Amino acid sequence: MKRVTLLGPLLMWMVAWFLVSFDPASKGLAEVVDDHNWRGVMKPVVLFGKGPSARKLDVSDNYVVGAVNSAFVFCDRVDYFFLQDVETLANVRAADIPKLKTAVIPAHPFEQHKQRASLTYTSLLGGLAGIERFAVYQNPLESDGIAPIEGLPRIDNICSGGDAAVAWLLAEGHRDFVFVGIDPSGGHHPKVQKDSSHLAERRQFSVQCPSCEHAFSVMVTKEHASASPNPPEWYKLQYQSLVSKIIRVGGTFRHLGPDEGLDNQAARCA
Repeated sequence: MKRVTLLGPLLMWMVAWFLVSFDPASKGLAEVVDDHNWRGVMKPVVLFGKGPSARKLDVSDNYVVGAVNSAFVFCDRVDYFFLQDVETLANVRAADIPKLKTAVIPAHPFEQHKQRASLTYTSLLGGLAGIERFAVYQNPLESDGIAPIEGLPRIDNICSGGDAAVAWLLAEGHRDFVFVGIDPSGGHHPKVQKDSSHLAERRQFSVQCPSCEHAFSVMVTKEHASASPNPPEWYKLQYQSLVSKIIRVGGTFRHLGPDEGLDNQAARCA
């Protein structure tokens, strides 16, 4: 009995350390969120997307920086890296990891715009070796036969990575947003398309003419999902969805124009 009493505090400390370090819902997140709270008010968020208006900006510590999928290429630091497409991992280099402070990822990510039962958040973390912190949320399931992961915070009624990012940030207490490359008209920035061009899938087929029996080769190219924009109507829908979430809680947002800085000064363009 005496031996158990002596080891008790040590065992309790070890269990507590294990839970904090390996809880899939949030690894090391509490201290980060607290750092973004300045005198009881959460810092405004500069949220980067990969739309045509995306560019590099000098962002001071007065702001929290979020980046959705491939938009991290426009940022010198990323407080929250919102990753939900497996394809994005192909453009994340080892040299990028130090600037990605916290990865926020869904329980069931997407590959080629589809979910699979065998594709979970562990697939994303496997491609982010060295990431310091991460948070996992249960996202909506769009395919039959996929079960939600119990114990994770849920984010429902979202239709895009940007929409999920806004919903998650609102849940953390943020209320003020500046959008850079989150464009209601849609499209992709030329840099994003260029960076993803080498990921295109190319296959060569041999076709034989049924009339003359002459055989010839055909090269078919399929663009990588991270470089192929969605229809314009989709972008309009997702923008309305994320903006309505901000308005509903009394928050603010503004879309940064091409020559507008964070403090209404000339922006430094990439």
